[in-house]
Amino acid sequence: MAWDSPYITPAELRARITKRGTAQDESVLTPVILAASRLVEEAASRRFNQGSSETRYFAGSGHAQIAIDDLVSVSAISVDDAGDGAYSTTLIAGDYVLLPRNAPLDDEPYTHVRIGPAASTITTWAEVADWVKIAGIFGYPAVPAIVKEWTALVARQMIDLLEAGVTQTIEGIDAQVRFTPGYTSLQKEIKRAMRRSRITF
Repeated sequence: MAWDSPYITPAELRARITKRGTAQDESVLTPVILAASRLVEEAASRRFNQGSSETRYFAGSGHAQIAIDDLVSVSAISVDDAGDGAYSTTLIAGDYVLLPRNAPLDDEPYTHVRIGPAASTITTWAEVADWVKIAGIFGYPAVPAIVKEWTALVARQMIDLLEAGVTQTIEGIDAQVRFTPGYTSLQKEIKRAMRRSRITF
């Protein structure tokens, strides 16, 4: 699933609004679902899809544990201990532990890396910007059920708002998007629901 994929399908949305599917209906629902998916991401300040394998860089903490972006799996971790940008020191499996350890069982991502108790390559993450290089698949292993439900709810409310004539306006020379009160209220509602769930910001 790509980073910009929607969190539900038109068929899943139709099942929640008891609409029959037609080709015209799908062409209308698809952009609404995409917009709803992005609005949920904006409210939660994170994405719930996963991309292909990529490399990201993280600052060291000066301690045994660092925070990282949501991670599904890792293929390699290396550090720039020589300070030359070559990242020539590659960690072995025993050097680190991905946390939380039960993340795969809960369909949740890893969010931290801790130096392992039997580490032989490093003892701390040096407190240096971009000191850690991680290659792997970032994002969520699976879209959480609550995210699917909130995407459906947002899409339904967006349809209601659009049918009621509520639209978003673009103002200013920089084309800054300003949302109408209906959208703003909806975004606040998502944030409150996410705080009550296991989804963290």
